[in-house]
Amino acid sequence: MEKEEDEFVRGVGFKNYKNELELLSEEKKKDSDCNVATEHGQALSPLSAKTMTTNMHNSRDKKMTVLRPSVPFHIPTIPRPQDEFNIFVNNTNQPFEHVWLQRSEDGSRVMHPLEKLSESDFIDQNVGSIEPVKPPPIENTPFKLVEDVKELKQLAAKLHSVNEFAVDLEHNKYRSFQGLTCLMQISTRAEDYVVDTLKLRVYVGPYLREVFKDPSKRKVMHGADQDIKWLQRDFGIYICNMFDTQQVCLVPLEL
Repeated sequence: MEKEEDEFVRGVGFKNYKNELELLSEEKKKDSDCNVATEHGQALSPLSAKTMTTNMHNSRDKKMTVLRPSVPFHIPTIPRPQDEFNIFVNNTNQPFEHVWLQRSEDGSRVMHPLEKLSESDFIDQNVGSIEPVKPPPIENTPFKLVEDVKELKQLAAKLHSVNEFAVDLEHNKYRSFQGLTCLMQISTRAEDYVVDTLKLRVYVGPYLREVFKDPSKRKVMHGADQDIKWLQRDFGIYICNMFDTQQVCLVPLEL
């Protein structure tokens, strides 16, 4: 009997509390409608205020409609690159394991593969005498999309024959927690290349690793902080003799 009375009291209390909230909400709504003013400080009638509020909501909805992307964030029918190209991706929340690294003689630490090189081995001693070379017009620059091993081998041979080349990577996390390097852009003085690093993922390192670590060849990049990590993680590529144009922009120069 006491239990039934307690439940009844709680039910009545809840209804009273709900009624009080609804009453308070109605009062605030009335005050808000009556206090809406124009830019000149003149009060609006509740009907005018309601019309203004509706117009504001419609305007906001139009803006949101314009900004909404036309392509959904995830389309199930698009295959993941991991499945399309048989790419193994370690998505654990742990730092990646470096490959091709040796330990020091006492075994206490891992050595960088280019650790024995000195800065003097690849820095130009007479930089001031170098004349800038203007690039050819883009319409006169050959372009090659590298999509198979044969074309990648030809690109590696070309890079071995030049003294410098520019590099840029594109990376995304659309279908992977850690992300994937999806393409590599390489430019020499005379040609432009784009490498499909999804299709050629397992071949990029073996064919391009040597030329990237060659201290006699200058690699020009811009904002290479993440690119360095992606090259090491996805392809086991380490860079020696790199010139980062973004870092140069941060150095005060006397003109």
